[in-house]
Amino acid sequence: MGPKRKPPPNNVRNVVSLGINRRGTFINKNGEIVQYESLQELIVILLFERDPDVVNYVSQPENIVYYTADGHKHHYTYDFKVFRADGSIEMHEVTLEKRREESESVRNREEAARKICAERGWKYIVHTDKTLPKGFECQNLLAFSAFRVKIHMDEIRASFWREKLKGRGKVCLVEILKEMSPEMNGYMNTLYHLIWNGEVETDNQKPFFWWGGGVHYKAQVWISEGRK
Repeated sequence: MGPKRKPPPNNVRNVVSLGINRRGTFINKNGEIVQYESLQELIVILLFERDPDVVNYVSQPENIVYYTADGHKHHYTYDFKVFRADGSIEMHEVTLEKRREESESVRNREEAARKICAERGWKYIVHTDKTLPKGFECQNLLAFSAFRVKIHMDEIRASFWREKLKGRGKVCLVEILKEMSPEMNGYMNTLYHLIWNGEVETDNQKPFFWWGGGVHYKAQVWISEGRK
């Protein structure tokens, strides 16, 4: 057996493979490595990435020690520590609603975490399969995240989309595509980057892409009033 790999900087442990969970690493908006050990945790990471008020976040950041009423000692490593622009700090946990309902140990650690956050002036937030994006919203979030990096941003192509959408309200994207020449295919990546960053909007509760790829015929895009 080879040597155990070290966790990323600012992480107190590595995420664990349970054989069925989706785990991996992600480079966040500050260029730091964060870990996830489920699809739900990856979704939470993407929500942090899109939230302009989140200035940084760390995964597996701290091992909390607490005691239950029976005097037993327990350890708890919460999923994410989040730093916001106003200076506030949050402790985030990702779990299943069923586990919260059925597991006393989960309820005990949540109670302990809330007490610690109250002492520190932090906020404790729990994400579950009931509160996180699902369906088309989840699919769209995952799809557009592939275009979050600045390499997909081209100012000339961005200006094209701004002018094309300005003052038109909600427009079916396929109608615009009919007006574009084949050599303009590269413009789509810039559009997806603009959608990821909120400059161009779409209804994330509805399908944007077909399962096999390509834009859904009902997908709409627009620039909200008030945007330049």
